[in-house]
Amino acid sequence: MLNINQITQLFLKNFPEYLPAFEVHVEFNECFLPHIFYSDVISKHLLFLLWNNMEQERVKEIITFIEYMLENGDEELNNVMAVSVFPPIIYNEIVLERAWKFMGQNTKNIIKIIIESGE
Repeated sequence: MLNINQITQLFLKNFPEYLPAFEVHVEFNECFLPHIFYSDVISKHLLFLLWNNMEQERVKEIITFIEYMLENGDEELNNVMAVSVFPPIIYNEIVLERAWKFMGQNTKNIIKIIIESGE
């Protein structure tokens, strides 16, 4: 299992376009705050791409990496995904439909749990 810091470093290595935002986030907050970073940066950008039906290959790569994160990350990471990344995506039917085709089984399972819990 990888902790949130380790998996975030892998994410940034695979998606270097997010590195400047990460550096600003750490400088502004004086530390890494996973819920805020993933919500403000990753979730919002992914939502933007899905809503505007843009860069489908990049969306697929991000969602595939999120699946990897869920498979290899710790409980804290799963919580960050469930609380800070997925809600804006699942509460928009169009966005969810566009994202669903790229999601792996772990992602779909967490999405289903969130929807069923009504949170």
